[in-house]
Amino acid sequence: MKKREPFSVVERGDGTYSIIDGNKSYSALKELGAKSVPAIVAEKPYHKDVEGFEDLIALYTQAEEEFHQAASSLGEELKAQLTEFSELTDADAIHKKAKENNGGDYGKIVDVLSADLRVPADELQSAVRKLLEKDEILCVYDHEEDNGYTAYIRLSNGAIAEIRLKAEE
Repeated sequence: MKKREPFSVVERGDGTYSIIDGNKSYSALKELGAKSVPAIVAEKPYHKDVEGFEDLIALYTQAEEEFHQAASSLGEELKAQLTEFSELTDADAIHKKAKENNGGDYGKIVDVLSADLRVPADELQSAVRKLLEKDEILCVYDHEEDNGYTAYIRLSNGAIAEIRLKAEE
């Protein structure tokens, strides 16, 4: 039997972890009563199976409507002002970002679909806690420099999108 690579997980920001790669194996091992498994903690979510530009665009094209619905739903639930936008609007920008920021790895680009959610400053921490309770949220990173957070959301086709949570100015 071929040896499986360790699970890939990402810290959610609340001391727990979400599985990036290995969900089916996790379910099987859980049924068998496994208490622990080897895992690699990823710094940020990534697309393991995205090898090039075409893969990246196909993944996000399939997920666009689902992302719109998820972002709208989160905005309503958090009573936040939603602004959706595409970080990378053209092929040249995507190629440049992959080359300059990610060593040519298109799988590390996760902000093709992105949105801002703005909440009142006094509700920011409550909104972060609510995000961490959502199964589709992989993790939430703190950005102290701009008093905000970046949440990564996994969509049903495996696409990872970015939602920035910020205090209203």
